[in-house]
Amino acid sequence: MIAPSVASVQETGSQLLSGLSGKEHTKMDTELNSLDSRWTALTSNVTQRMKTLEDTSELAKIFQDIHEPLSSWLDVTDKRFASLEPKSPNAGGIEKLISDLKNMQVEVSEREDSVKELTALGKRLQDFCKGEDVAIVQIKIDGIQKQFSDLKNKVDDSLEQMEEALPLARNFQDAHEKFVEWLSKVEPELRGKEPAWEDAEEKVQALLEELETVQPYLDIINNEGAELAEVAPGDAGLHVEEMISKDNKRYEGVRQQIEKRAEKVKMTRRKSLECINELDELLDWFDKGEDKLNNMSSICAEPDKLQKQLAEIKSFNEEVNNQKVNARDAVTTGKKLLRDSNQNDVAAIQEKIDKLKNKSQMVTSLTAERLSDLEQALPLAKSFSDTHDNLITWLDEVEPALAELEVTTVDANEVRKQHDSIKALKKDVADHKPVIDRLNKAGSALVQLVSPEAALDVQNKLDDDNKRVENVRGGVRERSNSIDAAMQQSVEFTDKLEDMLETLTTTAETIQHSEPISAHPDKIREQIEENKIVHEDMQMKSDAFDSVKEAADELIKQAGDASDPAVRDVRQKLEELTRLYSDIQNNCHDRSRALEDALAVSEKFWEDLHTLSGNIKELQDGLNNQEKPALEPEAIREQQEELEAFKDDLASTQADLEDLQETGDQLMSFVGDPERPEVRKNLNDTEETVHNINSRVDQRSKDLDAALSKAITFQEELQKMIVWLQTHEDTFNMMEPVASDLETITSQWNDIKVFKGIVDPKHVEVEILNQQVEELTRDCTVEQAIVVREPVIEVNQRWDDLQANIGDRQRDIQMALLNLGQFDQAFKDFKSWLENVDTALDELKPIYCDSKVVEMELAKLRVITNDIAAHQHSMDLLSEEAAKIMTKERPPEASKLKKKMDSLVKDWNKVKEKSAKKQSQLEDAKREARNFTEKLQGVLMKISDLDGQMITSQPVGGLPETAKEQLQAFMKIYEEIEKLESEVQGLQDMSVKLAAKDADDPAANLSQSIAVVHNRWNHAMGRAVDRKKKLEDAVGLAGNFHEELTKFIGWLTDTEKTLNNLHPVSRLVDKVTKQIEDHRVLQKDVSGHRETMFALDKMGTHLKYFSQKQDIVLIKNLLSSAQHRWEKIVSRSAERTRHLEKGYKEAKQFYDSWKDLIQWLTDAEQALNSETTISNEPEKIRSQIAKHKEFQRRLGAKQPVYDSISRAGSTLQTRCPSDDKPAIQALLADLKGRWNAVCGRSVDRQRKLEEGLLFTGQFNEALEALLDWLAKVEPTLAEDTQVHGDLDTVNGFLEAHKAFQQELGARATTVQFVRKSAKDLIEKSSEDMSQVQSQLIELSTLWDRTCKLSVNKQERLAQAHRLADEFHNKAQGLLDWLANAERQLRFKGVIPDEEAAIILQIDDHKKFEEQMLRQEATLRETLNIGQDIMKRCHPEALSTMKHWLGVLRTRWEELMGLSKHRQKKLTEALANARLNSTLLEEMLAWLNAGEVKLTDLDKETIPKDLQIVQDLMSQHQDFQNEMSSKQPSVDRLTKADKRKGGSDPSSHIPIFRGSRNLSKSKIPTIRIDRVDSAGRRTPDYFSRKTSEHLSGRRTPDMSGRRTPDVSGRLTPDHSGRRTPNYHSGRTTPEPGFHNPRVGALFNKWRQVWLVAMDRQRKLQDAFEYLNELERLKNFDFDKWRKQYLRWMNHNKTRIVDFFRRQDHDRDGRLTRREFIEGILMSKFPTSRLEMEAVADIFDKDGDGFINYKEFVAALRSDRDAKPETEADKIMDEVRRQVSRCTCVRQFKILKIGEGKYRFGDSQKLRLVRILRSTVMVRVGGGWIALDEFLVKNDPCRAKGRTNVELRENFVLAEGTSQSMTGFAHKSPSGSSHSSGSSHSGRHTTGPVTKTKEKKVPPTSLKQRTKTTPDVEIHRTTSQTQQESATVVKHKVTQELHSSRSLRSSASRGYSSAGNESLPTSRKGSDASDDHSETMTTQTDKRSIGDHSNTSSTHQTHVHTRNITLPTVTTTKISKIPKISLTKKK
Repeated sequence: MIAPSVASVQETGSQLLSGLSGKEHTKMDTELNSLDSRWTALTSNVTQRMKTLEDTSELAKIFQDIHEPLSSWLDVTDKRFASLEPKSPNAGGIEKLISDLKNMQVEVSEREDSVKELTALGKRLQDFCKGEDVAIVQIKIDGIQKQFSDLKNKVDDSLEQMEEALPLARNFQDAHEKFVEWLSKVEPELRGKEPAWEDAEEKVQALLEELETVQPYLDIINNEGAELAEVAPGDAGLHVEEMISKDNKRYEGVRQQIEKRAEKVKMTRRKSLECINELDELLDWFDKGEDKLNNMSSICAEPDKLQKQLAEIKSFNEEVNNQKVNARDAVTTGKKLLRDSNQNDVAAIQEKIDKLKNKSQMVTSLTAERLSDLEQALPLAKSFSDTHDNLITWLDEVEPALAELEVTTVDANEVRKQHDSIKALKKDVADHKPVIDRLNKAGSALVQLVSPEAALDVQNKLDDDNKRVENVRGGVRERSNSIDAAMQQSVEFTDKLEDMLETLTTTAETIQHSEPISAHPDKIREQIEENKIVHEDMQMKSDAFDSVKEAADELIKQAGDASDPAVRDVRQKLEELTRLYSDIQNNCHDRSRALEDALAVSEKFWEDLHTLSGNIKELQDGLNNQEKPALEPEAIREQQEELEAFKDDLASTQADLEDLQETGDQLMSFVGDPERPEVRKNLNDTEETVHNINSRVDQRSKDLDAALSKAITFQEELQKMIVWLQTHEDTFNMMEPVASDLETITSQWNDIKVFKGIVDPKHVEVEILNQQVEELTRDCTVEQAIVVREPVIEVNQRWDDLQANIGDRQRDIQMALLNLGQFDQAFKDFKSWLENVDTALDELKPIYCDSKVVEMELAKLRVITNDIAAHQHSMDLLSEEAAKIMTKERPPEASKLKKKMDSLVKDWNKVKEKSAKKQSQLEDAKREARNFTEKLQGVLMKISDLDGQMITSQPVGGLPETAKEQLQAFMKIYEEIEKLESEVQGLQDMSVKLAAKDADDPAANLSQSIAVVHNRWNHAMGRAVDRKKKLEDAVGLAGNFHEELTKFIGWLTDTEKTLNNLHPVSRLVDKVTKQIEDHRVLQKDVSGHRETMFALDKMGTHLKYFSQKQDIVLIKNLLSSAQHRWEKIVSRSAERTRHLEKGYKEAKQFYDSWKDLIQWLTDAEQALNSETTISNEPEKIRSQIAKHKEFQRRLGAKQPVYDSISRAGSTLQTRCPSDDKPAIQALLADLKGRWNAVCGRSVDRQRKLEEGLLFTGQFNEALEALLDWLAKVEPTLAEDTQVHGDLDTVNGFLEAHKAFQQELGARATTVQFVRKSAKDLIEKSSEDMSQVQSQLIELSTLWDRTCKLSVNKQERLAQAHRLADEFHNKAQGLLDWLANAERQLRFKGVIPDEEAAIILQIDDHKKFEEQMLRQEATLRETLNIGQDIMKRCHPEALSTMKHWLGVLRTRWEELMGLSKHRQKKLTEALANARLNSTLLEEMLAWLNAGEVKLTDLDKETIPKDLQIVQDLMSQHQDFQNEMSSKQPSVDRLTKADKRKGGSDPSSHIPIFRGSRNLSKSKIPTIRIDRVDSAGRRTPDYFSRKTSEHLSGRRTPDMSGRRTPDVSGRLTPDHSGRRTPNYHSGRTTPEPGFHNPRVGALFNKWRQVWLVAMDRQRKLQDAFEYLNELERLKNFDFDKWRKQYLRWMNHNKTRIVDFFRRQDHDRDGRLTRREFIEGILMSKFPTSRLEMEAVADIFDKDGDGFINYKEFVAALRSDRDAKPETEADKIMDEVRRQVSRCTCVRQFKILKIGEGKYRFGDSQKLRLVRILRSTVMVRVGGGWIALDEFLVKNDPCRAKGRTNVELRENFVLAEGTSQSMTGFAHKSPSGSSHSSGSSHSGRHTTGPVTKTKEKKVPPTSLKQRTKTTPDVEIHRTTSQTQQESATVVKHKVTQELHSSRSLRSSASRGYSSAGNESLPTSRKGSDASDDHSETMTTQTDKRSIGDHSNTSSTHQTHVHTRNITLPTVTTTKISKIPKISLTKKK
């Protein structure tokens, strides 16, 4: 169809072409040509194509034949390649994959030609194809090529990758395995309990190092694992990446945990370092503080300096208190760090804490002591200074006044003045007695507080003041007695009587108001002396009293009229005088007896109190030095034994206290009220102290019981845990290896599940055990903590190992199950385990209140967490196995399995998350609980501290200032206690929050803890409130007391001023009446203040009882001063009353007498004036004369009255004040005038009447009257009348004679008139006038004779006056000269020592004697005059003249005696000076020779021969004896020439002490000890110990050598005295001498003395050295060891304690020097040379150090025989256990063969082995410790067996019985603690009773075989004592008589008790074959304290002991003897 179309087209085109032209034609033509060419071409192509198609068809067939097989092969090969991908990157799988890939590569290579052929065919086929066919062919070619190329490339690449991955896989696998191995080791360790503080740092450091070590493995895993993941195909790469991720996560978790631990350790380490640095800084500060305290100036006695010192110490005390708070905080921080620090830091921190505690306590106590001393010293110093100054001022005033009274006078007025003066002085001295007492009290107290120099100054002042006061007192007494004697001789009777009465009244009042009996012996002795002085004064007054009494009796007899008022007055006064004298004598006697009885009781009381205080101090020190309760039962029991011995001493002290209380009650019955509070306070304080000690002992006993219970419980739990561990370890070890069959594996899986269920709950008990360890070791020493921690650490390690082993076995069994294809079983078990773990996690609840409960929950969680971590591997295995199964299973089953695994993974992650969440919650709870607990403990500690500060508070202040200071200081404490309220409330709030978190079950102890805090705070607050109230009351009381006291003192001052300003008692009635009224007002005021004084005394007594010591002294002084002033005012008031009454009486008597006489004289004068007229009648005149005579008679009767009034007026004038004298004088003048006027008028009227009578012619009557008058006056003018006497008497006679002469002159006119009248009468009268004339002659004769006698008497009176005046002047001059001479002789000074000065004084004394010779003539002349006067002396002047003459003779004789005594002393001094000069030269020569001799000997070398040295020592001894004989001469010379005041009076010459002649020689004997046959030194002949026994060292050192003198005196220094104690603050002054030659002698003697002592020392050292060498030749170390062990046992010292004390650096070893010095300083009797030999034995390895093992090994008796093999060790332990049986038939153990034993009567053999150093016995399928086996099988150790039951099983030994011997009761003299003692005591016998035994399980396995060194030493000691049993028994017998040996004897009895009961023979023990050995056991028996008779078996640290506890009846034995008061006869 087409062709015609082309043809038609061509045809048509041709037609058209023809019709076209031009361009169109051309265009058409072109198109037609083109169509033609195309058609031609098409036709050709079609032909060609046909051919091509045919070729193509053939080619396509070939192509298809090649393509289809190749394509199929490629598909199969791809599948094969895909299946070749490794599932895990292990090297084995990669190697297999490489092999498969290589095979596949070969196949690919073989198929490569087919691919090439197919490609070529395809290319050819494409040439024939077009369009899609080409594309299809190309696609096929490309597909094949691509698939082949891909396959080839994949194979090549995979092969290349696998070849490249193989080394990576190998490295990765190796690194991964090692890494996982490390993780499997580290992760359980990290999951387990953190290591103890001593291992934490080391283990963390090891973990950090391991972390660095494992880092390369992790790098390989990360680097090569990443490369491996890249090259690993498919899931293998993912698996590698997953492994890398897991490993990194696990590593990161481990690293974080390690870094956390490291950070914690680092933090702890940093805190430890910070704490150590802080402790070091505080220690440094306290060291500097101590240095500052030591460098502070010593306490002086000057108030100003003391004020500065007090301010300084107060400031320093504040710093100390601040630092003490810092120290307390540092100690608290340090204690917190002790749990977390390593061992070295713990030791360092603990050491520094202890050191800081001791140092701070010491500095605080020193500061407080110095502050207390200064606070006490300041008021005392002020009081002492003021009192001393006042006393010095008073003494300066009194001594001159007393000196003025030394001159004795005979003038009555002067004597009276001296009497008044001495009386006032005596009263002044008595008034100053309280001042002196106050000075002595303050000074004595001040001496105890100040430095030695200040104390010496104060003591010197005290001595000087007391000496001056005693001199004043003695002088006053002497002058008073002499003046009293003078008074008795110079005054009239009435004055004597009045003076005696007044003196006795004052004395009686003094005795009546004497101070109460003191409670102190010194004061009582002083009171006895005062009472004795009063008694002596009364004895001295007895003569005067008798004289006055006799004179009074004589006067009463002479008076006759008993009704006379004067007689009644005298009689009344005499009776009063007699009563007073008798009362004074009786009171003195009674007081003397009371004082003597009180002195005996007081001495006993204070001595007993001092002794008891010392005993109490020892008890307190012993109680304070007791260590804290130990951690091991045996050590605690030893502490209990010590406490029981301590209780015995305390019981004795209690008995002493009761005796002291009885003595105190007796003393209080004697003493006065003011002294009783002091005695009561001492008794109460002592009783309180003893009560406190009792309380502390009881608390100590409770603490020890609690500690023992805890320790036994701990050991029981520990032993149970060890046994349980051992059992289950054995059970686990006996499990069979993991089987291969399903049934067995299932059974093993069930078994391990059951076993794990049994084991896991035990983790709680392990945690409890750890908590018990923490609680036990909280406050113990590091060494004790190590001993207790070690077995627990071992338990923890064994527990962790057991848990790890269980986990490993679980994984192995699970792997076996999976390997057997038991996936479902494994999945089911894992699922069940997950559910159980989830349930267990849900049961864990965080407890926020109790850290211990939280730790228990954490322990449970730790078990679960470890279990989860252990199952991680199981989870991985399940996941891998599930993946493998899913690849093999069909999709439905695989999908189902995948869901199950997803659910499992989800549950697994949930459990892990829950575990982590629980971990976080419990950690938070633990942190909060610990935070709460720490805050709680901090608050309790603060409360305890503040409570302790309140307990240790000082007594309240008695002064307002101190009371306010105390209150202010306490308010700071009070504010701190108030501040604690917020903290307590904060704790309350915290507890509420914590309880709210534990809403379900809050901790029970939370409320209890808060209640404890509240109770403690309330208690502290209550005490603070009470203390505050007490202090406020004290401030108020002190303020009130001092306010009232100030007011009272003001009143006292005003009253004293009033009394001082009172006018003297007037002798005028009006004035004295006014004075009496005023005094009554004053007395009323005084009486009104009596209650005030009583109230003050009561308040002061209360303050004295409760106040501080320094305030008590001041309060005492204030009260004493106020009371004394009060008593003085009362006394002065009473005295004023007496004086006023006396003055009023005297004034009233005088005034009434004067008034009556004046009235009478007035009336008489008026009568005389009224009768002036004279009658002219004789009768009337006679009547008037008679009347006038009657008047004259009455006037004469008034003459005595007038005289008495005149004398009374004169007496009043001497007694009245000067203001009254004019008035009294006026009264006397008026009286005298009136008297004279009346007398004159009477005489005048007589004369006038006589004249009137004469004028009236009554001559005879007038003459008779005149003759009567002349006859009356003539006898008074007789020549034999004595008119001589003293000057005053003669003057009185002159005045009387002058009045007579005036009357005589008046009578002359009458005589003349009578004569004239008589002459006239005779001349005129005619009567016989012879009688008149004779009367006139008689009148003339009488008149003339009277006139002549008058003139003669006038001359005699003139002569008597002249003699009296001469005698008076000469006597007064002599007395003045005698007084001056006596003063010169008495105060001449000390006789000098120089010969020239003595001669000069002798010359002066000769001049003085010449003056005495001159005065002697005057004395003889005066005495002659006095004797001449005495011959003619009037009786009235006789006593006065006798007194004058006696005084002159006495004074002269005293002066002569003084002169002769001084002459004798001067003569002796001159002779001694000349003798000393000669002796000086001789001594210098001898010393020079001796020095030369000693120098020469010193140059020679001392030989090494002992005998020669002894000879040299003997020769030197002779020299020293000679030197000693010259010692007195040197002392004599140096003391005589020493400058006075240069030093003390003691000799500065070195004195040798001790010699052969003890009574003479003073040179120390060189000790020449005898050497016995053994080479040992024996004591010298003085029976003294050697110096080594006393001091422990022989070689002198540089600090102060010890002389060979065994007394231990220090070598004298350069001054000759012993080396001064530089700590005492005193220095030795260098003596000075007047004579240089004496100084040279002193220096030479000292030099020779020192050289001699040096020579002696060298010889002694050489002798001792040679003697020691001789003794060491036979040195026996075993004897030394036994001696040392006995000495240690006697001193109750443990070996370990001694070693630790010497090991200062805590490195566990001692240098030789430390070892030797430690032994020597411990006072063990040995020597340095001996110790050198001992040190060589101790230091076995010769390294110069002695470690603890060497130390203990050397002291062990079996140190040379140690079991080396295991069999030996077993045998040694078996023997040790066997020795514990105490049965009569002892338990047998037979050794049958190696490791085979037969126990008891059983025939069964037991295997015995050593496991971890513990001897174990095979029982059944397990092993049991030997001691536990014996507890179960040995009857004596069996539990629940009685003595009766035991007795049934055993047969008693021959000769023994079952009776029990009664226990010996403790007697006062001591008793034996062993049953075999024969000492007396009450015995009780009785039947055997059933005794309950207590079994304590054994301790840890490690400690079971680890015995302490002290136990070994104890055994050695027991062996030693058993060897010397006889000696020990003898010693015990002797020592039991002493109460102090009870303790040591008991300890010896304890140490040897077990050995004494050992059988003496073990026959048959070696009888069996195969070298079998029979051993018996024995248990130690001990007697502890005074417990009941109980036999109990305790087993701790595998030491099973039967302890017999005897009942001891404690009898209180007083060490203080009873006092019996017997009245002295």
